[in-house]
Amino acid sequence: MQTGSPLQEGQDPDLDTTDSVDPWGDYQPPETAEAEPTPPPDDPGDPPPANLQPQDTTQMDRWVGYYLDKAGNRTYVGDTVYPSATYTPNTLNQYTAVTGSTISNGSEHEISAYNGVNYTYINDEHLKQVTSGSNTYNLYYDALGRCVKRTLNGVTTYYIYDGEKPVLEYKSSDLSHPARNLYGKGIDEILMRADPTVNSPAGAPFYYQQDHEGSVTHLINEAGNVVEWYRYDAFGAVTVYDRDGNVRTNGTAYNNRFLFTGREYAATYQRTYIPAFTFYEYRSRAYHPGLGRFMSEDPKLFDAGDYNLFRYCHNDPLDLTDPMGLDGISNGDGTYHFVIRSDVVVPNIIGSYVVNKTDGTTRQCAGAAQFLTGTRTADGTLHDAPSARHNGWTQGAPLTKETPNGTMVARGWKNGVYPNESPEQAEKNGSKILNHTGIKMGWNDNIGKAIILDQWQGENGSLQKRLVYPSQGDWSVVNATKRYDPKPSESDFNVQIRKGTQEAQDAASDVIHTKPHEQRQ
Repeated sequence: MQTGSPLQEGQDPDLDTTDSVDPWGDYQPPETAEAEPTPPPDDPGDPPPANLQPQDTTQMDRWVGYYLDKAGNRTYVGDTVYPSATYTPNTLNQYTAVTGSTISNGSEHEISAYNGVNYTYINDEHLKQVTSGSNTYNLYYDALGRCVKRTLNGVTTYYIYDGEKPVLEYKSSDLSHPARNLYGKGIDEILMRADPTVNSPAGAPFYYQQDHEGSVTHLINEAGNVVEWYRYDAFGAVTVYDRDGNVRTNGTAYNNRFLFTGREYAATYQRTYIPAFTFYEYRSRAYHPGLGRFMSEDPKLFDAGDYNLFRYCHNDPLDLTDPMGLDGISNGDGTYHFVIRSDVVVPNIIGSYVVNKTDGTTRQCAGAAQFLTGTRTADGTLHDAPSARHNGWTQGAPLTKETPNGTMVARGWKNGVYPNESPEQAEKNGSKILNHTGIKMGWNDNIGKAIILDQWQGENGSLQKRLVYPSQGDWSVVNATKRYDPKPSESDFNVQIRKGTQEAQDAASDVIHTKPHEQRQ
């Protein structure tokens, strides 16, 4: 461990080397994929019982029984209304078939084809294109992973957001009359929609009623009358009814795509119903209610706290929802550790800054890391990870190759507590190593260094990936007794990260505010 004066402005952030320049400072990790781990042995669980139906179903319109293996995968579903189904999971917890219908999975473990529908992804997470027969559905995203443009068979819609909530929708064929959505405090708590393509008079608002999960149950008109209502199975497969209780086999008559837990249902698009597109868009990835699971792996991998990377809410859809992202992860001893938010697209923030929303000043390394590993609560508010002030951070497990990528780590601990000293305070206190915070993003086997994402003042405060020796400088996982800071976040990305978002929205705005020549009359 190096001795002497602490890190000064302009010096290398990794005090593990004997000089002031890290020879690997410009290193970029290779894009070679890691080798697949050896899968675990098959776990077929117990065979399904001869009769899944309870003894008395006379008071029930429908009864469904789900039978799972020990990894939480379905093996059999018994249903008193629809045909029962047999599921075939593999050792990676993927489904390969459902009652004879083959499911094709891609190289990154995402569903690529099922029931005549083909799926293409961006980084095996966000859907990029969905095709079925003559129907082609394309999706486009901004720098924050929000879907800002959708196209179905050449019909394009642009979306303008307030945070994570789409509040304006412009059809490319009619740029003067946008649909408008009004939300409550919850992230998916839609209250009202005014759509010029429906209602009489055109664009008259209708209102949403939701249950305890945020699933939309009724549409109400201005007179307070139910015009359409919805029922779901446990995992979100929807049945649409008109006001008199008749099933609408062609989907909603009100162009309403906000359904299960308030999420967006792909089968409904600009008054076009595509019955094959029975999936929901859950921001970071797509969800298939018929399979009762997500269509690709959790971006957090095992940091999400589930050994099955595909299942929805631990197979407890009646009590839990998963609108997006993760929060502090329990260590099992009353403390938490913190991982990077799933809505943060790391390549898009390199070279940018985390700043104070009020005055635009650049955050120190700890403040930036708290923002990147924050939590969005049920009301949609973003909270930073807990503050290091007042001994708020305690030293966790040492940083090693096995530390999950995305975990917040720090160095410069004193008696197991993060001192949160400025360079001047560190020099005054005689600290040999300046405390520093970052997020582990990977590992370089050739030189035994961890790849850290951090915001360091030596780079004008910009977010960069750097290499550090974890065994020197006491790099360790950050623990805290709170899941997040109780105050709403006071940080944001600066204009450079906003640029990616703004470019996407400007592209929509250019179309919205610049009519074709034939429309400029």
